[in-house]
Amino acid sequence: MIKTAEINGTLCRYYFAGKVYVSKDGTVAGVPNNRWGGYRQLNIIDDRGRKFIKVNKNKSIRLDLAVMRCFGSPMPVDGKRYMINHKDGDGLNCDVNNLEWAIHHYEHTAEDSIVLNCCGNRITAFKDGHIEMDGKTMMVHDSLYDPDIELEVCIDPHIAVSRPRSIYHERVDIDKIMNVAGYIQGDDMILSCPQILHIDND
Repeated sequence: MIKTAEINGTLCRYYFAGKVYVSKDGTVAGVPNNRWGGYRQLNIIDDRGRKFIKVNKNKSIRLDLAVMRCFGSPMPVDGKRYMINHKDGDGLNCDVNNLEWAIHHYEHTAEDSIVLNCCGNRITAFKDGHIEMDGKTMMVHDSLYDPDIELEVCIDPHIAVSRPRSIYHERVDIDKIMNVAGYIQGDDMILSCPQILHIDND
């Protein structure tokens, strides 16, 4: 059964993954107001050409995904990777009539550096594999050391990135960053279990 609510005169549906209500045209979002009853409208913010529902200071939800999940057609389940396409090319227009599921096509890049959004931060990935944030090279962690038993073990190379206004760090795999940036050659769309291999085994 589809849960609905009227927020400021607009009919909204419940987006289970984000625990918010959202309107069909992507202009209204809200949550139940447990203290006073009724519903509290949430802010919808623009961020680099996309719209997000601001749930709280540490959590934002993609508006186009919420609208598509609530009002659009289900994402095809055929083993291919899909993304949400804005038909008019405007990432800020999140009306369900402007959204569709489109097959994700891998794009390679010839640029020496690519700017990416990573956990709410802007990072720059370079072709040689190093990552910068705010003009400073980020440390790549590739091992863990336990001083109690004097043991060091190798782990997948990653950087530690903290979300804005958060004390917690998240590990972001270097291979994943280079893949998103478009530096990994090959299209994993045609593979059932794609793996990134290092040519020199390093």
